[in-house]
Amino acid sequence: MVTRFCSGVNASSGNSWTTLSGNGSDNVRVMTRNNMDDFSMPFGLHFTIATSFWLPIPPKKVFDFLRDPHTRKAWDMLSNGSDVEEMMHIVSGKEVGNSVAIYQGKTTLVECRTDPTASYVVYAPVDMMSVNAVLGGGDPSSIPLLPSGFAILPDGPTGGQGREWLQKLILEDLF
Repeated sequence: MVTRFCSGVNASSGNSWTTLSGNGSDNVRVMTRNNMDDFSMPFGLHFTIATSFWLPIPPKKVFDFLRDPHTRKAWDMLSNGSDVEEMMHIVSGKEVGNSVAIYQGKTTLVECRTDPTASYVVYAPVDMMSVNAVLGGGDPSSIPLLPSGFAILPDGPTGGQGREWLQKLILEDLF
């Protein structure tokens, strides 16, 4: 799913990013593309919005905050401010934190991946019928997913300010 997320935010000659003007800082980018032949994603028009900002917090703490099901209700609009229950958790690699999980409520598939170059917390709504099909030996690439998520990169400030609301949210949870 991280691979699908990265391909979804990857610009190409046919799909380029446009700066959303009038937002005060011009750091919000928009891209549209029309999927007509990739069965791994829903068909139709896809609208992608991205921004980046620096937080004065170690990347590992940001990664741990975003992947923790107990703090998810603080930032995930799909949870409607409610606790999420982890139905399944599968470790998927050697690094601590690499996993795939399914959360109950609005059934959500979550993949967390980290290595020294970057960390990702990627999620997508999924129906239980598709989950059961895969658990029964079905092909996971046949489930159309439209992932959202976070890429956490280990770099420093570039002169801009962090998002105070997210910084405050993470700091409140960590201390």
